[in-house]
Amino acid sequence: MRLLVPGLLLLAACRTTDVEAGVHDLAERISADLAARGPEAWLEHFVDDDTFFMASEGRLLFEDRAALEAAMDTFDPQVLRMRLIWKGPQVEVLGPEIAILHSDYEEVIEQRDGTLMHYQGYFTSVALRVGAHWKLQSAHWSAEEPD
Repeated sequence: MRLLVPGLLLLAACRTTDVEAGVHDLAERISADLAARGPEAWLEHFVDDDTFFMASEGRLLFEDRAALEAAMDTFDPQVLRMRLIWKGPQVEVLGPEIAILHSDYEEVIEQRDGTLMHYQGYFTSVALRVGAHWKLQSAHWSAEEPD
């Protein structure tokens, strides 16, 4: 019986490490995909159901996936390129298929008319394992006030 407990603890630690690695990989893929394809890349990284929502600065921006997709139809064509840099992303494992991703971030969006938009602040999200992939169920952005 003494060998069973350390074995279970080791198994739990391996699962925690797998979850952390999977969610960190998700964050890296989000940044790479946004740089390569622009805002529409977000769609593949959010859950594709009605549990999705996004908030910013204390306001609900998108109550569900359909609201996000409708907004993306207008926003995506305006963006020439974008960059999202995570600054020290952290993963808090809640279970084998759920975790919290949180990080300082910097985002730069260049619109087709030449306008540059700079954002930095803190991001929090619930990440879920959906099949073989990790996706974000929610997203909350807290941006710092510009100087």
